[in-house]
Amino acid sequence: MNKQLDEQLCRDFPEIFRDRHGSMATTAMCWGFECGDGWEPMIRLLCSQIMQPVRRARDRVEDHERMCAETPQDQWSDWMRRELTQEKLDEKRQELARALEQIPVAVQVKEKFGGLRFYISGGDDRVWDLIAWAESLSYHVCQDCSTMRTARLRNHGWMVTLCDACAITRYGEDETNDHEQGE
Repeated sequence: MNKQLDEQLCRDFPEIFRDRHGSMATTAMCWGFECGDGWEPMIRLLCSQIMQPVRRARDRVEDHERMCAETPQDQWSDWMRRELTQEKLDEKRQELARALEQIPVAVQVKEKFGGLRFYISGGDDRVWDLIAWAESLSYHVCQDCSTMRTARLRNHGWMVTLCDACAITRYGEDETNDHEQGE
């Protein structure tokens, strides 16, 4: 993946890619995203879904703080007096901290046998299901340009998932009828 897309993913999802520049003794992320640019949107969507519980918890904290700041206390309803307490805010901050603790750390993101591999440390069943979904989807998304239109797994001595146009560009021949897996 190109440097700009790599940096943007790390900037947008720092919790997941916090080891991006870690030591090779502890993470394979030191080599970056070992896949084509075409899978960046899919990886971005996967990370967005993984981060959903954190975003919801952050929104609850921010909503609480905003309501406290924007509404003068002499205008608070009975509900506001019960709900907009420091104790409730502390509970919401603890919920956010728990959500952050549950976020897995990417250990390696790469292409292998024509499909995405997204290896993590941590995560729950929901996260593992999301990763399985993205990995299965990757066999239908061109790893060079992101199209799904003619993307398929191809065997050209090395398994790759490419659309017809990218296969022609990469291999310099008409890849639409030959060199498919199993032929």
